[in-house]
Amino acid sequence: MLEEKLRQYEEECRMQNAELKIQNRKSFIRHSSFVNSERGVALLMVLWVMVFLTVIVSEFAHSMRVEVNITRNFKEEAEALSLSEAGLNLAFAEILRDLDYVGTDKDGEAVFIKKGSESNKENIDDKPVRKGIKLGSGSINYSITDEDSKININNASRDTIVKLLELSGVEAGEMRDAIADSIEDWRDEDSLHRLNGAEEDYYMSLPSPYHCKNGNFDTVEELLMVKGMTTEILYGNMEIASPSARKDNEEPENGKYAGIYQYLTVFGSGTINLNTAPELLLRVVKGDEEAKNIILKRQENKGVYDENQKSYMFAIESTGIISGVRGQGSGVRGEEIETQNTESGFNKRTTKVICRKDGSGKDAKITIRYWNDNYIPYKKIG
Repeated sequence: MLEEKLRQYEEECRMQNAELKIQNRKSFIRHSSFVNSERGVALLMVLWVMVFLTVIVSEFAHSMRVEVNITRNFKEEAEALSLSEAGLNLAFAEILRDLDYVGTDKDGEAVFIKKGSESNKENIDDKPVRKGIKLGSGSINYSITDEDSKININNASRDTIVKLLELSGVEAGEMRDAIADSIEDWRDEDSLHRLNGAEEDYYMSLPSPYHCKNGNFDTVEELLMVKGMTTEILYGNMEIASPSARKDNEEPENGKYAGIYQYLTVFGSGTINLNTAPELLLRVVKGDEEAKNIILKRQENKGVYDENQKSYMFAIESTGIISGVRGQGSGVRGEEIETQNTESGFNKRTTKVICRKDGSGKDAKITIRYWNDNYIPYKKIG
């Protein structure tokens, strides 16, 4: 009996030990699962923190790169502006030289010539260098044109305007008449519109209405506000051969214009200087045959047709260029910009000034009539 009780006791102890082991095992498993779960959460948190920090660092680096480029652009803009103003001073010095009259070179730019015998007359090819002038980290291009070589749009006759539009490619018809009449209506003081013109009622009926000026043009660009005028007609969209260069039956292609901007001014005296006027303009005011003779005589006489004609008003365009090429991704703007003298430049700034020269010798002085230090040179469209 005692032995049987001892066996039962031993059996119970073994069962209790087995149950205890099972419980310990379950507890261990539950603890391990908890620990693993905590480790997984910690890993996810670490990964999210790394992603967050990576985004912050990348954004900060991008912001700093943009800030650096903006600062560099601002610096180079200031340098380009200073270079353009240096070009203006070179042009002023050229205009103030004690020379006798103004001629024109093969590029249509004004040149200043000293009177004298044919042997000592200053050659127009000896004009000061105006392109690719190196200065510091950049270069300068400037040009000088005679404002009296252009038609003053404020006092040009209707016939002159029509002839200019014709030679620039605007065919006869309603468009040409509308532009010519509307220019006259824009600059006159009354409110009566001409046959094809426009006054206040027309301009105020436009989707974006504005008033008819009934006064002189302040800039040539103001022509874009006149009925019928378009950017293509004003600035041109192709090169059109002059009448003398056309074949017998060749006419300007419809919708193609040479542009009239370069032939107009609001500052000229109204008298065209035959020494400096371009061929197309000479044809407008003198006719084809006489214009051809004037051009021929200018070529024979070192750019001068009439030594008695004077000019006092000049337009200067001076461009400061910061040289260098930046590839895509290295700047705010990735494209390369080709400068006027075929060098590669990233930043350039053009200043346009129209000035008047008064006096001569030591008493000569420059009077500024127009100044735009953020000028965008016109170019043919298309």
